This record gives sequence, structure tokens and C-alpha cells, in this order.
Amino acid sequence: MIPSFLVAALMQVGPNPADIRSVPPPDPRDAIVRQDSAARPVSLPPCPVISGSEAAEQVVQSARRRAESQRGLEKAASLQCLGIAQADLSQWNSAADSFAEAAQLASEFDEGRWRAVIGAQRGHALLSADRSAEALSAFESAAALAAIEGDQDLAGQILSDKARAEVAAGDIGAAASTLAGARETAANAASVWLLSATLARRTDDLAQAQAFIERAAELDRTDPEIALEAGVIAALQGRDDAARRSFDSAVALAPDSETAASARAYLAQLSVGGTEE
Repeated sequence: MIPSFLVAALMQVGPNPADIRSVPPPDPRDAIVRQDSAARPVSLPPCPVISGSEAAEQVVQSARRRAESQRGLEKAASLQCLGIAQADLSQWNSAADSFAEAAQLASEFDEGRWRAVIGAQRGHALLSADRSAEALSAFESAAALAAIEGDQDLAGQILSDKARAEVAAGDIGAAASTLAGARETAANAASVWLLSATLARRTDDLAQAQAFIERAAELDRTDPEIALEAGVIAALQGRDDAARRSFDSAVALAPDSETAASARAYLAQLSVGGTEE
């Protein structure tokens, strides 16, 4: 039987970063770095990966390139890099403006997927600037553009970001609806099913959470976050042995990660209780 204190811990904390109720929306910088390399035209250099004091210099350099660029595509690229640097400095409103201008310039070219990514980056900046309504609109438009371009996985990822924003705003119903759309759009994206499982668990629909996490595991058996979430769901269902196996798997897949640390903590707490299977 699972100890009552562990039930409380699982429901209140849950795995990180999959637990979309207890953590803030993704850091815009993380999303920007993740999406940038695959989003720009091959003829343009990628934005440099920067941090800390380098960001201030990158703002200066990107602004200079923007002023010097004659071609619209190059100017759009410099604006995207400028937005990335501004986001690193937490200049969210300025970053949102830079991304908006970049997307407008990019619209003159056949670069729909790039525009979708820039739109999602703008959504993250707007969200961090506490402009939630505009952020949700930006995510929705970016997802629609990605779908038009035929990139279903990107569309699903952006819809997942929109769902996170809706959870952060306390609109669980809207988030559930958005994730339903994400599952339909990107049926083979394991991250979408993982996020769906987490939201279902947080709303105490463990049967639905189990179905979602099983689908996520079918699509990706190497993601420790999926294993961790599977363990949380199993533990809440009273299936202690299954929970242990999932937590052990999370540790084995990424032994030095925060995910593994969470799994070890849950394993230690499970050892207080008995086994069921």
C-alpha cells in the first residue's frame, strides 16, 4: 500500500519538468536555443549560443547587423538573433518586438516554418512579459502556420507550449482542449503524450493518464521523464512494483540528471510502504 505522505508528495510535486501545474512555463531562452538551429534558412549563419555578459555584446552586434543589412532575409535573421539576446537579458518586451519585426520581414519570403518558430519565440517572450493573452494568440498563430507548412511535430510542440501557458493562467479546461488538438496534430510526438499524461494526473484522471503515458512510452522508450511520469502514475494507482520498475528505468536512462534524482527520492519513499504486485 502506498504511504499517504507519498501520495501527497506525488500529487503536489511530481516530475520536473513534465509537471505542468507546479512549474512555470518554459524559459524562453531554452525554447529559443532548442528551435533556432533547425529554423533558419541554410544560407544564413545560426545565432550564436550566448549567456550572461555575452548577451549584452550580442545585442549590440545584432542591432548593428540589422542596421547594415540590405536584404530583408538577412535583416530578419539579425532581428531574430537580437530577440534571442534580449531574451537572455530578460528584456522580454524588447525581445517580443524584435521577433514580431523579424516575422514580418520573413513573411516576404517562402520561409513559413522559420516564421512559425519566430512566432513561438515571440509567444515565450510575451508570456515572460506577463502579456498572456497576446502570448496565447502568438502560440496559436505559430502552430497554425507550422501545420500549414506540414511540420506536424513543430505544430504539436507549439501547442504544448500554449497548453503550458494556459495551465499557468489557471485555465485547465483550455489546456486540456489544446493538448487534445496537439495529440491530433502531432500523433507521433512523445512529448505531447507525456504532457497530456501529466495534466490528466494532475486532474486526478489516472485512467486517462495511464493511457497517455503508455502511448508516450511506445513512441519513446529512452526518455527518462516518461519513465518518471509512468512511475508517478503507477504509484498513485497503488501499483508499487510497477512504480519501482519505472523509477529504476528513469535512473538507468539518465543517472546523473535531476529526473534520476527525483526517481531516487520516490524509490526511497516507496520503500517505506509495502508492495502490491
